[in-house]
Amino acid sequence: MAPGYENQIVQDQKGRIFKKLVKPNTIANEKIAPTTKVMKAESNLEETFYEGFEGWEPSYGINWIPENWKEINTEANIPSEENLSHNVNNTWFVYTSSNMFQELTTDGEKEAFIHFGYINEAYGLHAEAQDEWLVSPVISLKEKETLHFMLQADFFNLYNCTDFDWTNHVYKNGREVVNTMKIMLSTDNGETWSEIWDLVNNVVSHLTDQECFDNSDLKIKHYDIDLSDYAGKNIQLAWRYVRDEGDWKGNSMILDGIFIKHPASTDIQGVSTGSVSYEYYDVNGTKLTDKPSKKGLYLRKGEGKTTKVML
Repeated sequence: MAPGYENQIVQDQKGRIFKKLVKPNTIANEKIAPTTKVMKAESNLEETFYEGFEGWEPSYGINWIPENWKEINTEANIPSEENLSHNVNNTWFVYTSSNMFQELTTDGEKEAFIHFGYINEAYGLHAEAQDEWLVSPVISLKEKETLHFMLQADFFNLYNCTDFDWTNHVYKNGREVVNTMKIMLSTDNGETWSEIWDLVNNVVSHLTDQECFDNSDLKIKHYDIDLSDYAGKNIQLAWRYVRDEGDWKGNSMILDGIFIKHPASTDIQGVSTGSVSYEYYDVNGTKLTDKPSKKGLYLRKGEGKTTKVML
């Protein structure tokens, strides 16, 4: 590794473990300034589903996920009671957000988290391969649905970094994927699954090596997936964290702010329940004595505004 660079295993104040690439002229344990917690109002969209993981309480420990959600885990990574007593869990769990080695979530205060596998002989950890699923309840979709979610993932460590050229910032022998996040979809209550998104294939593979290096931190990124092909169906979604066996491969990831939304119905848009008196004008601005009976474009004045209308 070039002088000034150091790949560290770090732990935040909540006990969660991350991989931190320390670059020249940076502070190893720097805190990332919290992002302003503002959710954009979208009056033209209606919400079909939301999960922000806000139901977690400290008394629940570090092996809790929301009611009606479930996990599919590799046997080697299912935590024992002894592991949990030492705050060790390499499957999905919910916890309070932190601003140490990551960004504070902008959706409430809680988030779903998963550790990357690492070796710790004291706790019997051997950096086993991970294939850990966080599975949603059944969701009934309407027309033109879009899935939106926030993910914090280290793009740099999605690839094998052992042969990285620290001077020129390139993967010397090409890119070997060792970690990714996939989104799976089922229409038959989890009997079969289809992959609809992959962080590496859909996003990071389109970046340069330098851009991957520049995105080595865990920072909030927003993603949207079109679900319109599944209109009218009952589906389940799964966030599938995949990591190869071995120490120093991949990094922890954080999921939050899951929304499924569709365009608001326009059937009753602009309908007033009161009695409104409108004035009508032709396109030249000449006032008409009554509502036009002839089809065409007109100006309509009322409720404090003037609008163009096609009658």
